[in-house]
Amino acid sequence: MIGKSELKEVESDKFTVDKLVPTEYRRDIRPAMVKSLSGYLNSKEGLKQPLHVNNVKDKYRVVDGNHRMEAIKSYLKRNKDETLKIKLVIYDNLGTIEERKLFDMLAQTVNQSMNDYFKIHFDEVPLFGMIDDNFPIGISIYSDQSKLSFAQLIVIWNKTSKVQKQDYVHKHNMSAFCEYDPKTKKIQDAT
Repeated sequence: MIGKSELKEVESDKFTVDKLVPTEYRRDIRPAMVKSLSGYLNSKEGLKQPLHVNNVKDKYRVVDGNHRMEAIKSYLKRNKDETLKIKLVIYDNLGTIEERKLFDMLAQTVNQSMNDYFKIHFDEVPLFGMIDDNFPIGISIYSDQSKLSFAQLIVIWNKTSKVQKQDYVHKHNMSAFCEYDPKTKKIQDAT
């Protein structure tokens, strides 16, 4: 159970949009999506879907609706004299785990990439916490020209032979990641 929520429609001139803040684990913002949503605001249609927010210490942490939030902020920045009706589904004082469960529940109909999933749940994946500065290549949630994405690393790891995994786990003292028996030098479950 996530908790009670309240649906509110607020006017942007009576509600400080700066109170809307992203969570630290939000997915990367896709500019094309923000632009598309801004088109609805420009046409005066408005946004049909509400922002799902967690009211914590007079800030509204946006659990679901980050692209909508960016579109609203962008629109109001360009149109300072305009007013928007913003729909909010407000939850009060949810913890991080509850926020993530709420997002997972709301995002079931959205095609979410593996990278997006890892962005939200990175601290729940033991292997991610074991990657440090000594790791032979740069790893991040989303890949760029200099780093491999964590999802790509998982795919490579799954394609690696069991013997190679055993050697790597032993060499890099990663026995906490999987069932590694130093006496037999075997991985019980390497994937």
